[in-house]
Amino acid sequence: MRLLMALAIYFALITPLAAAVCDGFALNFEATGIKIGTIVVRKSHFHDDQLKASNAYLVRDDQVLAMEPEGDWVCAAFIGPKGVLTIGFLKSTEVNLSDVKPISLNAWLGNWTTGKWQNLSLRRGSKPGWIGVQGSAYWSLRDVVELDGGVHSGGIDGEAPLEENRVGFTSTEDGSYQPYSAQARENFKCAIHLQLLSQHYLMVEDSGMCGGANVRFTGFYGRGKVDELKE
Repeated sequence: MRLLMALAIYFALITPLAAAVCDGFALNFEATGIKIGTIVVRKSHFHDDQLKASNAYLVRDDQVLAMEPEGDWVCAAFIGPKGVLTIGFLKSTEVNLSDVKPISLNAWLGNWTTGKWQNLSLRRGSKPGWIGVQGSAYWSLRDVVELDGGVHSGGIDGEAPLEENRVGFTSTEDGSYQPYSAQARENFKCAIHLQLLSQHYLMVEDSGMCGGANVRFTGFYGRGKVDELKE
C-alpha cells in the first residue's frame, strides 16, 4: 500500500524500452503523457522489466493508466477497488489507448481510495456545478501499525466549482470558498486539487499542510473505499 503513496509522490516519467523499467508515473497536472488504456482481449498479463509474464492479469474492458507505447509494449498501472496497485508492461496490441478527456460531473461522485492510508468521498456541492470533497489521510513509519501514537492523521472538507475537468480549493477558517493556490504550502495552508482522468482514476495533489507531519492526500486514486485506520 505504501508503494502507491511512493508512486504518487516520487515516481518520474519513464521511457519503457529505453530504460527497460516500468515503475510508475509522474503526478503532474500539466503533463500530457498519461493515457487511459482499455483492455481489448479476454486476458492480458502484466510483464516484469525482463518482459516475463506475471500471474497478475486484467480482463476485457478493464481500464489502466498508461504511457505512450514503445514498440510492442506499454507501461501501465491498475488500481483495484481496495487500492491495491499493480504496475508492469502490457502488450500494446492488447490495450486501446485514448487521451484524457473532460467527464461529466456525475462521474466524479462516489468513493475513491489508495487503500487505508488515503480515502476521499466526492459529492454534489451546495451550488450547481460544484463538487464537495471530504476525506482522511494517514502516515506511519510502518506499513502495519499498532496504533500506539505513531500514526499521523489529516482531513479535508470543502467544495469547489468543476472547471475544465478539475476541482480545487484552499481551506479557510470560516469555510468560505478560496481557489486552490500553489503557494498554499508557503503560507502553511491546506489546499487540494483534483483531476478526473477517467471514470476509474482520479489524480490528486495537496499542499502538504492538511494534517500531521508527512500526511498527504497526493496520489492516484481508484474507485472504492477501504476501512480507515482508527486512532
